[in-house]
Amino acid sequence: MKENKTTNFDFIGSAKLFVGISVALVVISIGLLVSKGLNYGIDFAGGTEIQVRFSETVNTNQVREAVAGMGFSKAQVQSFAEGNEFVVVIQFVVVMRSDEVDVARRIHSIRCDSSVDTFDSE
Repeated sequence: MKENKTTNFDFIGSAKLFVGISVALVVISIGLLVSKGLNYGIDFAGGTEIQVRFSETVNTNQVREAVAGMGFSKAQVQSFAEGNEFVVVIQFVVVMRSDEVDVARRIHSIRCDSSVDTFDSE
């Protein structure tokens, strides 16, 4: 005959401990979010992602220096596969002059039949 053992764990008695651990983890998470911020991917940050493959083995610093030589000093370079394939992410910011903003406002008002308040002319 098999002996039936019943396991009892006092969840309610340990509730204060588990709430304390949960609160600590939430506070740490919020602190990291505030201090480090979010790391937006290319989908949200904008830019171009280029995948390149070399016939020879090239190190990451060589690719990074070549991309920086083209004027993209903040490009992200990651290697994968056998060391001859890289992903280069170039983020760029479009700065519009005031006359370009005026043209954009006019085009938007023609297409939308309303005035545009989303552009900042400063």
